[in-house]
Amino acid sequence: MYQSGMSTREIGKFIERILGNTYSPTTISHITDVVKEDIEKWHTRPLQKGYSVLYLDGLYVKLRRDTVEKEVIYVVLEVNEEGYREILDFFVGG
Repeated sequence: MYQSGMSTREIGKFIERILGNTYSPTTISHITDVVKEDIEKWHTRPLQKGYSVLYLDGLYVKLRRDTVEKEVIYVVLEVNEEGYREILDFFVGG
């Protein structure tokens, strides 16, 4: 929600409507900071040397920055030899 342009107050109100719990803008800000750190660690994790199958695809979603525009989110998905799928990475295109 934060990435798509919602303010910390808007996120707090949304969570209160959905879950019934109240969070201050400061708490929402702290949560988004922690999540951003976790995502950065995930993006920079070491990957295997080879994969059986790679899929590259994009998904268009509306993102709010100064205006609301559709932007593509690129996704890299792998399928290993046992048939299990894993998202290797994603990023917002431009």
